[in-house]
Amino acid sequence: MTNQPNTLLRTFEATKADRFVRIYDKTKWKMNGFAVFPAEFIESKSPTELAEIFPQLDGSNLYSCDVVVYPGDQIQEYAHANLPLKFFWLLNHYVTFVNERKLSPLTPAEAAALEAYKPVFDKIVAQVAEDQAAIAAPHDGSKEKYFSQFGFAPVPTSSEDRKALADEIARHIFNTDDPDNLHEAIFMLFDPASDRFDDSWMHAIASVYDREAGTLFKPEIPNQLYTYSAFEHEGWLGACAALYMGRRYLSGDARPVNPEIAAKWLEIAVSKGHPAAKELLWHIHSRDERYGTSGEEAFTAEINELLANEKAPPVLHQYTINLLARGANPEAQQEAMANFQYTAEGYSPYKLTSMWHLAVRAMLGIGTPQDLEPLRRYLTLLPDVDAATSGTSTELANTKKELTDILNAASTPALADAYKSAAAAICQWYTQDSNELLHSLKKKTPVSEQRPLRDILWLASNLASAEGWDIGDAVSRSIGQLRLDQAGISVKELEYSALLMGPRYNGIGSNGLPLLGPLEEPSPTLDHAMKQMAETGSYVPAPGVGIYLGLETTPDGQIRFNCAHSGNRPALLSAEDFDIAMILAFADEKRIIWPSLSMEETGMELTDGHEVFRYKEFSPAWMGNTDFGRTMYITDVLAGALAWNAHKFPRALAENPDHVRHIDAISSFLQDLVWTGGRHAKSTSKRVMMRTEHVQVDGQAPRIENGTKLWNINVQAVKMRVDGSYILKRTSGEENLLVALNDATYAHGARVQKITDNYDYIAGIMPIFERARQMMGLFYSLTELRKAGFQPHPTLRDELRKKLQLYADLPKLPRNQLWAQPFPHPPR
Repeated sequence: MTNQPNTLLRTFEATKADRFVRIYDKTKWKMNGFAVFPAEFIESKSPTELAEIFPQLDGSNLYSCDVVVYPGDQIQEYAHANLPLKFFWLLNHYVTFVNERKLSPLTPAEAAALEAYKPVFDKIVAQVAEDQAAIAAPHDGSKEKYFSQFGFAPVPTSSEDRKALADEIARHIFNTDDPDNLHEAIFMLFDPASDRFDDSWMHAIASVYDREAGTLFKPEIPNQLYTYSAFEHEGWLGACAALYMGRRYLSGDARPVNPEIAAKWLEIAVSKGHPAAKELLWHIHSRDERYGTSGEEAFTAEINELLANEKAPPVLHQYTINLLARGANPEAQQEAMANFQYTAEGYSPYKLTSMWHLAVRAMLGIGTPQDLEPLRRYLTLLPDVDAATSGTSTELANTKKELTDILNAASTPALADAYKSAAAAICQWYTQDSNELLHSLKKKTPVSEQRPLRDILWLASNLASAEGWDIGDAVSRSIGQLRLDQAGISVKELEYSALLMGPRYNGIGSNGLPLLGPLEEPSPTLDHAMKQMAETGSYVPAPGVGIYLGLETTPDGQIRFNCAHSGNRPALLSAEDFDIAMILAFADEKRIIWPSLSMEETGMELTDGHEVFRYKEFSPAWMGNTDFGRTMYITDVLAGALAWNAHKFPRALAENPDHVRHIDAISSFLQDLVWTGGRHAKSTSKRVMMRTEHVQVDGQAPRIENGTKLWNINVQAVKMRVDGSYILKRTSGEENLLVALNDATYAHGARVQKITDNYDYIAGIMPIFERARQMMGLFYSLTELRKAGFQPHPTLRDELRKKLQLYADLPKLPRNQLWAQPFPHPPR
């Protein structure tokens, strides 16, 4: 069209009353386009008349769709020399096209598809009517009374007006992240008796049934509607539907999670013109090792091709991040700032994200002069903590609180210069990657400047992570070191404490996580193992006990253990483990001592409000001096790393074809963990805990021999499990609230369930988990023995009590050996 002669008549801003449509045949003209026509004129014409007006189109295959414009959108009006009407050109490049409808008679295939889906649609519309009645019930069954709470009464009577109000509410939600009940209000606007169940209503209803935090969560309905729309509509909503289906197979809403099926849906979305689908496809190919990688060059070429046609926010954002990840040259900085500015000025999901990048970069002076004003503007758009109503808005509210504290401090005359100098140092570091500058930053900062330096370092760390700086790992590690230095904490001591694990069976990667693949060879001697422990806080055991099978008692009140040898592999249990288990079960005259470990807050919050680490709290405290306690600690934190950072476990280099197959299988398992999906709960943190679920023993009754009871307990199976929950911190001083404990409909619950289900496999690739299982079998069999009434010989009991006293008298572990830095650590 743009090649035809035309005359610009005027440029104006759209109002609520403006309605436009597209006309197309899916061959010469497509659904997506910026030339649109007055809805009243098109709707007044028959398909035959439209075919005469638009002779360049295939008159037997005409379609139209509605064009969503918002008040304030810039539009140009043109007169066309060859068309008997005016047309309008949309200057806003983020436009939605909805309600595709065929004007020409349906083909037999189209009619058959619609007929096949009619029973599905009828069932869904009936479900909508039923759910609407339930929502209206507390309001005397009246929709008018229901809508009066929002100030929308009277409810529009015409279908067109209701749809216009739905669009207005949707735009309000998009810009303000309002409560879930506004999504419900859109749902209530649909009239099952009179409204045509077209694609815009399909998507509005599907989105309500798809909201995990809402009261109407029914994921099977969105699956049906998105599937229909993806296949039957060529336009934007068809592309969106395919994109949604792809996301559902990644998130877990369309079970089971399947990246391969997700990729196929996303390819459909790409073919229909959705730019965000290409970003997600690249994400799958780059993170899921089963799909290889599309390559940075190929991805960049595809992005550039898309950007040449249209600056779509999702593509532009991903392109900008990739641009920044490759280097810090001035040209890249200038282009990145321009792209962030472009996206920040439009209406898209990337508006706030782009404004954050602009604000933090301005405060640090990276790519732009130092300025606090962009941060002030950004904060005005974020909700306050008291007004937060959803997971997203709560996160934004917390961000606002943190950044407001920093902005207020940086605006204080006494600290303003300190903030500027710290930001200038970070900016120089970013652009020059100067090690000399980094060392100078590590020098003791005056007390008056400690807060500014920490705040600036925290902002720089977040920016480095968000933009994938090519020096990101070094930034993360160095910033962590600097923050610790300012708190007077030794990085080496923190790392030693975090890796104080006792027995180990895997090598240790640069980020502190076990190196997966071939296992370590056993230590040749006990002395060699103890030397390792003294130097590093961990050691590979010599061969010894490999499997704990059970126990039996003797007539003289002793206990004999039945075990299998580990062969040429490192031992899973040591003599100390048997001592500790005996002490816990029998040394206390009144009760069994049940060991426990919790990871507590250090109480050493830095002034930026962020904790660097937690500390291990053992009960009894002396357990921290034992390998038994150290294994409880390390398996707990490794379970957390599997739940949250499975893709960061390092894999060993393969030395032969068997190793290749083994490591490929490990990679596939880790990717399955990464892609585990599900709902998300409103929370401030997540928690993982290792537990013994069940120990199955051969419950033989004691036999009597010379008047003495003798027991024989065989351990047949030990089942371990991993508990997972969300934690919602309450500010009122009440106890923290656990949310969705082990609920597999939530992402966290689904992931810990998968870890539990695959515990045997995990124990095979990380034998420290098998050691934990053998420890629990040993301890449980001894507790069962005590509960059954067995009393050790007085000499054995006295010996156990003396050992208990020796452990209790050991000096308490120093605080710096109880620190627990989260895994993975920043790579060394």
